[in-house]
Amino acid sequence: MVNAQEWLDQHYPKEGRNEIKELDISHKNLEGDLDLNDFIKLEKEKLDKYFSKENSKVIILGGINQEFESEKMIIDNYSVLEEIMTNGEVRNIIEISIINCPQLKKIDISNFVDNKKLEINNCPNLREFNCENNQLTNMNFRGLENLTHFNLNNNNFSEQDLTIFSRFINLKELCIGNDDDKKIKNGIYNRFRGSLEPLKSLTKLEKLNINNTDLNSGVEHLPVSLSGAIEKYKNAKILTLIEEIQHSHHLGIISDDEYKRQELENRNILNFQFLS
Repeated sequence: MVNAQEWLDQHYPKEGRNEIKELDISHKNLEGDLDLNDFIKLEKEKLDKYFSKENSKVIILGGINQEFESEKMIIDNYSVLEEIMTNGEVRNIIEISIINCPQLKKIDISNFVDNKKLEINNCPNLREFNCENNQLTNMNFRGLENLTHFNLNNNNFSEQDLTIFSRFINLKELCIGNDDDKKIKNGIYNRFRGSLEPLKSLTKLEKLNINNTDLNSGVEHLPVSLSGAIEKYKNAKILTLIEEIQHSHHLGIISDDEYKRQELENRNILNFQFLS
């Protein structure tokens, strides 16, 4: 077997890679990871031509402002694949499927700026998933209950509550906010609304980003594990904690205001301001 990256470096000098559109590495008896980042004009959506399904542990996608010719990318049946990475902004892909990758632990497909549809299925060992700065409107993810890190910032999710996240009980980090002013002005942003209550089962949660969402209640349901680590509540449409304490009797959430105040103090979140 020949090391794939060494073979590539020997046969394709770096200075000419940016003009190459086709690359045939089939039947070369190659093994190991392969970095195609410098081949910015390749039709890299045809991944099976460049990455061995039996030997590839890492797939690196994209380059600086990479533009693909196809609109769909499929990554399926990679038996030893452990990580998918993205380098730079990727355009033109509007649909991605990642299927049957049993050893896959980490996916970073951030900055696929035109992508509107994503399917993930039968990737039982996936722990970290970053699809920030796509244009996703919903989730089609199955078998991802072992996720610990989930980043959906700056997508385009339709108006809905947080029920879709209640099954991810192993999450330590959940980011579903918006901080891209240009996308927000163009009407492209996550429209999560309602209460934080669906997150009460996420007892391992240590970091939460709901910046610029329409969530407006349920602070008392946040898990104790968030103590001192809640991030970017600015501009979330949640009443100040003081106001929520004052109205707790009326809301019927809790009968003892002082107890609720103490609980919030214990979580080190009393000083966070939630703006309506």
